[in-house]
Amino acid sequence: MNPIRFLFASFASFCSRIRSPRLVHFANIAEGSTERGSKSYLPDVAIANRFAIVILGSTANNITLSAANTDLPLGICTDAPEAGNLDVPVNVEVFGAARGTRKVLLSGTVAAGDFLQSNGDGGAIKLLTTTGTFYNLGRALQAGVAGDVIEFAPTFPLKVVNP
Repeated sequence: MNPIRFLFASFASFCSRIRSPRLVHFANIAEGSTERGSKSYLPDVAIANRFAIVILGSTANNITLSAANTDLPLGICTDAPEAGNLDVPVNVEVFGAARGTRKVLLSGTVAAGDFLQSNGDGGAIKLLTTTGTFYNLGRALQAGVAGDVIEFAPTFPLKVVNP
């Protein structure tokens, strides 16, 4: 066989096995892992603001706002559900799994470059240096004050123990 025809036939065979990018491929899967680090959860309480820090709630499928600055945070809730409607799932960008930079609601004054932690009210503050155990959530890429939403570089929650 002519080498050029062989290469063309091999290439055509290879191309026929590649999925067309224009076709939609469905999978009948209702559970499993998420590729982008976002997961749906049911809120235990009303979450008034987008980009709030949340923790696991009453079950593994529920979330609630971070209630103490020593809570182990789960991620950032990017949705604000309707008031009183706790049956609608919300999106959570899970710390350590979500790629890229993210947004977070602030509960205090933060400078660009500061390490962040939960304030215990769903917002982020500058990582405390006082005695206690806290969780570093990432680094602020912008400055802001309480009520602002800023961009930050998240990390897996890192335990910081200050003697």
